Amino acid sequence: MMKTSKLPSITNGGVLKRLVLVLMFFFSTAVFAQTDKTVIHSEILNDDISLQIHLPDTYAHSNDFNYPVLIVLDGSTQFEHVAANVGFLSTYAIIPEMITVGVSSDQRMKYFTPTQIDKFKDSSGGAEQFRQFLE
Repeated sequence: MMKTSKLPSITNGGVLKRLVLVLMFFFSTAVFAQTDKTVIHSEILNDDISLQIHLPDTYAHSNDFNYPVLIVLDGSTQFEHVAANVGFLSTYAIIPEMITVGVSSDQRMKYFTPTQIDKFKDSSGGAEQFRQFLE
């Protein structure tokens, strides 16, 4: 009778899944190590806006280079995966290195609707002011 091994096999998925999760963790922490978070007050919006800013790895090495800026709306939920994708794609020169800025506010409906809705008079119709803030 042949003995079967009790050691986990990489093909059974358990070890492979753990390995993938560990690698994802290490790669994701490397991307977010250069992320700064801050809150600014906008005079245009008369509101506090949360920002998350990710700088490229080469940012500290160059005083003369101008980086493009990618603004990520709904930054509180969309910033991390967008910044990770920018970092990955720019590593392989698929896209240029860029500064990624996540913008978040507690008044999303107000800032993302261009016209004021009667039912939501105080919480809609602020898209033009939000555009001015972003410029």
